[in-house]
Amino acid sequence: MKFKPILLYTKHRQTIPILQENKEDFVLIDFDQLWKILRIFGKTRTSKLRAKVYFVLLKVLKPEIILDINWIGRVAMIHHLYSKKYNVKLVAVQHGFYTGGHISNRFPEGRWHKMARCTHFWIWSDCIKSEVVENRANFIVNGNPLYNTLFGFKNPYRKIEKVETILILPTSFVVGDEQKLDKLNYVIDCLVLNGYQVYIKFHHMNQIFPNKDQVKILENIDVYSVLLKQEFDLVIADHSTTLLDALFFNNFVSFCNFHQSSNTLYEKFLGELNVEFIEDEMIKIISSNRIEQQTNFLNYLGLNGKYSNSILDNIK
Repeated sequence: MKFKPILLYTKHRQTIPILQENKEDFVLIDFDQLWKILRIFGKTRTSKLRAKVYFVLLKVLKPEIILDINWIGRVAMIHHLYSKKYNVKLVAVQHGFYTGGHISNRFPEGRWHKMARCTHFWIWSDCIKSEVVENRANFIVNGNPLYNTLFGFKNPYRKIEKVETILILPTSFVVGDEQKLDKLNYVIDCLVLNGYQVYIKFHHMNQIFPNKDQVKILENIDVYSVLLKQEFDLVIADHSTTLLDALFFNNFVSFCNFHQSSNTLYEKFLGELNVEFIEDEMIKIISSNRIEQQTNFLNYLGLNGKYSNSILDNIK
């Protein structure tokens, strides 16, 4: 009797679609849960004993593939050492669009943009590949796993005569970002004064919030479902990956640089929302020219097609 090979994974929006497509071919084990259980050998992430026990556990399990995202942490380094010693495939999946398509070396963004050491780097497109040439892994240019799964469910752009409802999806504001929050407050004031219904869905790591009673804060919603159904006339976001999600699902979008990020592809291809001339901006945003502009941007990124999430087909 032949047993299925073991695949260790982390649960993330970019790995879940891959797991769903490959669950018949592997025994799936969540390594985050294993690491959590091993707290009995040390509660801190830097515990040497905990790391040693985890390494021994890897030797016992003998995983064929380890599926991670490209964050760098204690477990990622253990996986790197294990894969190198025992010739195991360590696959890191691109977890987001970084700072609007640009990989930053600045603090604090840069600490999240470091590339995990791996044998295979599952990357969304050649456009992003050009940003990470220093990585020594084998590149798998294979689209965004989530988009690959939902490609067939995309709706065409809906016809909008006039923008009425606006959803703002900012990346997280943390303590120290008070000046950046001022820009969000200003944009909200401009939109509300011009009669738009404004909704906000904050990032789950958000720490500081605007004091605005005239906007509705959305909680406990599935953003992907909202974007897939095109429930709002316009989506405004900053350098967050969420703006790319809105684009992919054919929502009308506008980039607003709350976090004063530089060199973003969003600004390069879409420009920035000018709230000083908001009525003129809205007319341009829902035009056929805008649809063409957004479509061309997705084509440039190589994200307007469907790829397979099969590990057996893509990882040799």
